[in-house]
Amino acid sequence: MAVRGMGLTVCLVVFMAASFSVFSLVWWFATALAAIVVVPTALLVWWQLGSMLNLLVKGGSQAVNIESNPVFGALKQANFEAIFQRLNLFTQGGLTEVQ
Repeated sequence: MAVRGMGLTVCLVVFMAASFSVFSLVWWFATALAAIVVVPTALLVWWQLGSMLNLLVKGGSQAVNIESNPVFGALKQANFEAIFQRLNLFTQGGLTEVQ
C-alpha cells in the first residue's frame, strides 16, 4: 500500500506543479510549492487511513460505527428541528440570548 500511496503522492505533486506553473512560476518553485502543499496532506491522509484500518482490525466494524459512539450517538437523537428553529429566531433577532 505504501508504494501506491507514494506513486499517488508523486503524481499529485507533478499535477500541482503543472497547475502552479500556469501562473508563470518557474518549474523548480512550482514543484517546491506543490510538494509543500501535497506531501503533508498525503502523509496526514495515509496516517489517518492506517489509524482507521487498525481500529477496524482491533474492534471490528462496530469500532468505526459513529452511531455506537456515546458522544456522536447523542447527535442522532438530537432534535435538529428545534435547534434550527432556535438558530433561525436568533439570527432574525427573535432571541437575544441562547437559552
